[in-house]
Formats: sequence, structure tokens, C-alpha cells
Amino acid sequence: MTEIKRRGFLGAAAAVAGGVSLAGSTTATAAAAAAGLTLRWWGNNSWEIRLPGGKTVLIDPWLTRFKTGTYTPEGANPRTRLAVDTTLIDSYVDSGELRADHILVTHGHYDHLTDVPYLAKKTGATVLGTETHLNLMAALGAPKGQLSLATGGEQLNFGDYTIRVLRSLHSASGERATVAFPGTRPGYGAVRLPKPTTIQDLVEGGTLAFMVSGGGTSVLNFGGSNYIESEVAGLRPDVVLVPAGGGKIVDYVSRLLRVTGHPRYVVPTHWDDFDYALTEPARDWGGLEPLRTAVTAASPTSTFRVIDHLETFTP
Repeated sequence: MTEIKRRGFLGAAAAVAGGVSLAGSTTATAAAAAAGLTLRWWGNNSWEIRLPGGKTVLIDPWLTRFKTGTYTPEGANPRTRLAVDTTLIDSYVDSGELRADHILVTHGHYDHLTDVPYLAKKTGATVLGTETHLNLMAALGAPKGQLSLATGGEQLNFGDYTIRVLRSLHSASGERATVAFPGTRPGYGAVRLPKPTTIQDLVEGGTLAFMVSGGGTSVLNFGGSNYIESEVAGLRPDVVLVPAGGGKIVDYVSRLLRVTGHPRYVVPTHWDDFDYALTEPARDWGGLEPLRTAVTAASPTSTFRVIDHLETFTP
């Protein structure tokens, strides 16, 4: 049995650590939310972006966080069964705490895509993803009428906000710099795939990045610690959500921040061990401090802003 490990990025091999400093992290008041764009972190690469006009965009929402052992020395068992905690999701959506007009999928892995089909049904949101992502979500029961194909290059206008879709790359790890669970599922609309049941069934399927802009603020998100430099060159986001990792990528942090013009805020993402509950403080799997060090060295004018689970930040 092959075991997938997601450690070793940026020289980080430390054990899980708690007690992360949250300097500058804020909980937005209703007035602040009405005045400008706000970000809320739902763990991993799950982000809620609320726009001044009242619309909400979710990126890679994954609330269930079933146990995988991904950041243990043994790594995740590829045969780990997929699960969706519908009761948990219902509690957030039915209370109005979580909503969505758009859901953006960066890639097809279990910690990014698993909850999206149910959230799409629950919220009625339009979902953007590659052909593989749409194929996987349709097989998991997502309403096909809500699925919208994206390949990278799209610049979409929704009145109060815009979504720019960028071609991107997934993280590369291990001695051979490989992508975990690689592969595609083509034939969307023509082929009915069997329902995915284990984490190895949710393949990467191409990776996208997204820039969401509204209320005079733009946020650039990457779902994996890699990117295509030519796709982001010349963009000037106010906030870049940068995944921890990137140890196999040449000048991962410095190139990214240079080509994006040294953004005002760099906010770490995908740095928490998701075997722990979303209601607990985030636990660093070992990539947060190396990322902080790299950002400080590469872009001292940028503010490195750490947000904890379920906290809200108004840039």
C-alpha cells in the first residue's frame, strides 16, 4: 500500500505545534463587513470572502475534516474513506453563518473538494472547476446545473465582484518532486464516473488559482504551494493567500511576491493539521514559521497576517 506524505516543505519536518501567534487578527463587526471585503478562514485552504454588496465566495470549503493522518510520519492511508458531515454543514448554513454564491475549486484532492457537492446543493452556489473537478463532483451528487467549467484565463464579472481564473500548479513533494494522487477524469457530460469512495479516488485533476476582487480590494488564492509565474506576473492583489510548503519549488516565496508587486498582506493558508477540529485553535504541521521567515526576507514591506480558525480579517 502506498502512503502519501505531505511534509518536508521549506525544510519543515517539525512535529505539530500549538500556540500560534495571532497578532493583528481581528473579528470584523457588522459595520466593517458592510464597508469592505472580509476574509474568514475555515481551516486548510477553505476561505470565505464576503463582498460589500452582500455576496459570498467560498474557496475550497472543507468543514468535515475527517481524520487522515496526513501530517503524521506515516502519512495518509490512500484507502481512507470519504465522509461528509452533513449535520455540521447544515448547522453553519441553516444558521446563516455560512453562505455561498460562488464556490471556487483549486484542485480535486480530498481536503479541497469532498464537501463541495453537498455545499453546492445546500446553498445553490455556482461552482467553478476544471473538467476533472466537475466530473468528480457530479459523481458525488453535485447538481450539474450549478457546475461551471473553468480552464484558466477567464475574467468573470458578477456586478459587485469579479473572479479571475488562473492556470496554476499543485505542490510537488518527496525526493522525486511528485504530485499526490495525480491524474484526470475527462469526458464530462459524456461519461458517468463511479462514485469516489476513498481519498485516492479524488485526483488532482489540474490546479487553478483565483483572484476575487470587490469593494476596491483584491484577494489572490493558491490551493497548492506552486504557481505559473507568467500567469500571476503583473497582478497587484492587496492580499495573497500563500500555502505553506514549496520546498521543491525554486525561490517559491520570493518569486511569487516579486511578480505580484509585494502585496500589502501575505496571509498563510494550508498550514494547519486538519486531523484536529475546526473549533480548536489551528495547529501548525510545521510549515508556518518557515513561511513567515521566507516572506519577511522576500518582502519586508508586506504584512504577514496569521488568521486562526473561524476568525475574520478585514484588509
